[in-house]
Formats: sequence, C-alpha cells, structure tokens
Amino acid sequence: MNSQSPSKILSATVASSILLTLTAFAIWDEHAAIGAAVAGVVACVNAYAIHWVTSKASTLNPGGLAGLVLFKTIALLVSCWICIVKIGVDFNGFTLGIGALVLGVLLGSALTPKASNVAETSATKDREHGIA
Repeated sequence: MNSQSPSKILSATVASSILLTLTAFAIWDEHAAIGAAVAGVVACVNAYAIHWVTSKASTLNPGGLAGLVLFKTIALLVSCWICIVKIGVDFNGFTLGIGALVLGVLLGSALTPKASNVAETSATKDREHGIA
C-alpha cells in the first residue's frame, strides 16, 4: 500500500459522507439525513482506524495485527448496532451513510498514485536537483 493511500481514503470518506448525507436528505427527509450523518461519522472514525492500523502494521507481528483488525471490525459492528437499535437513528439513512466507507476506500485508492509512479516522480525530482 502506498504511504499516501490511507490519508486519501480518509479524505474521500469524509467527502463521501457529506455527499451521502445530502443524498439522504434529498431522497427522504431530515431524519434519514441525520441517520446518514451519524453513519458518516462512524465511517470516518473507521477510516481513521484503518489509517492508524496501517501505520502500525510494520511494527506488529502478524498476530498483533490480526488482533487489531479484529478489534476494529468488532467495534464497527457494535457501533452500528448501538446507533440503529439503541439510539434509533433512521435505518435507511444509516444504511446509505455507512456506504461512505466503501466509497471512501474505492475513491481514495483510485486517487492515490501508484507506488511505481511515486518512485519515478521522486527519482526524476532527485535528478533535477542534482541528487543522484
């Protein structure tokens, strides 16, 4: 994974969350938009957790990394359950809003330059500045 990828995914998740909240308001009503906004916050926190886990991946053994990913996944499931069942946010809006996580991963990955392009660009800049 490219080092720029997690931050692009986080930015794309925030943008997708805003877009899906506005979509929920346009399709349904303000209750659905609130549900989508709550789901967008959950999606953004999860995207940040992905960012944090990937930053720690190189320093952890495989068991520790698996444990972190498992904890993050369980936390996502529990937070969705709490929002829908216990707090009672609009199910349709929440379902639409949590899609910001998927859109963020797809868009963020698509917007991130490939690792080979990044290496070529930095090598070209090094040559331009006389660093060889």
